[in-house]
Amino acid sequence: MATPPFIHARCSYSPRISNFINNNNNKNGSQLPQNPLLPSSSSSSSSSSSNSGCNFPSGTNSGQRHQGLRAQAMSTTANENSISSKGNFRNHPDHLLVLVHGILASTADWTYAEAELKRRLGKNFLIYVSSSNTYTKTFTGIDGAGKRLADEVLQVVKKTESLKRISFLAHSLGGLFARYAIAVLYSRDTYNRDQPGDLAYSTAGNSQSTSFSKGGMIAGLEPINFITLATPHLGVRGKRQVCSGPY
Repeated sequence: MATPPFIHARCSYSPRISNFINNNNNKNGSQLPQNPLLPSSSSSSSSSSSNSGCNFPSGTNSGQRHQGLRAQAMSTTANENSISSKGNFRNHPDHLLVLVHGILASTADWTYAEAELKRRLGKNFLIYVSSSNTYTKTFTGIDGAGKRLADEVLQVVKKTESLKRISFLAHSLGGLFARYAIAVLYSRDTYNRDQPGDLAYSTAGNSQSTSFSKGGMIAGLEPINFITLATPHLGVRGKRQVCSGPY
């Protein structure tokens, strides 16, 4: 009787095959040739005990090892991202310098000055040219233009979380707009930027811990400089300094 070939599949050894061969050998009184693909009878018993079914303890340990490696990899990735975010955060500007143009002007008036300030002050400064009161919008009054400028500054502060300090550089009528905007953005006493509900947290949305004991804050930031060029802080003598408009 020809012996059918046996196929030994990895991790699928069954003790029934070994028992079938042993029973046939005992009945016939002869030993069938040993198939090199099959384990020996001495090892079949040990293999049957170790390979029958699934080895849950080793599988459990393997799963635990995989989970541990996965957790370790996630922890390493989180640490790398944290270090990377801190490094990137340090490279961001922390001082906001707002440039405000004068009457019937636009952002183009600051083109040269903006380029020079960026070159000389470096990456620690965010040079921002106000665009909320261009051209005829300067005729809408100091209060209206000042409020628009204040809203514009708040939007800039919200978008840049690394900011800690603020300064203004304004020309002519823009200096009066900046004064009004500063009054709108000003908050007295000491503020901690980690405290929910204060001006810095609610308006600026800034998460850095920064507090000041004196002088108050502007838009949640520490005020540094307020510089005006040819601004009529004391008003003008004539009643018709502007040829047209309600100003």
